[in-house]
Amino acid sequence: MPAKSCMQPLALILKNEMTRINMKNKIYFILFFCLIFGCHKDSIQLPDNESERLFGEWTWLSSSGGLAPKTFTPSSTGDKKKIVFTDQGIYKFYKNGIRRERMKYSVTKADTAYHNWYILTYSEENKNSLSTQQQFYFGGSDTLYLYDYCEDCYSHIYIKE
Repeated sequence: MPAKSCMQPLALILKNEMTRINMKNKIYFILFFCLIFGCHKDSIQLPDNESERLFGEWTWLSSSGGLAPKTFTPSSTGDKKKIVFTDQGIYKFYKNGIRRERMKYSVTKADTAYHNWYILTYSEENKNSLSTQQQFYFGGSDTLYLYDYCEDCYSHIYIKE
């Protein structure tokens, strides 16, 4: 009988220890799962694979338009402009190395027979403000043509970095 009474507390201690180890492993698993899957940012939804070419950095080449049509270039304005489109749906505009804008964007496909046109819709981050739109299409492998969404607005040409 004495052997049985000594074994019962030992079995209880082992059972409690195994439960504690299992609980510790469960906590580590949950933390690992949250770290891997909780920090993942979803990529923006695009209408097709072709529009993925938008991702990356683009350097300004020229802008043309207005009521009295004019053309502006880096050499005529002295400005260096760059736009960035991330795969998380963030647009950034830089002028002379200083970030001037950061907005969310989305892309939809336009219904036209002329080019593979897309529509960019920009919106303020964390605000319920009006959105702005531009049309765009790609020229060759490294040229982006952006068109403001109005009759006498500007068209812009950017080259992929």
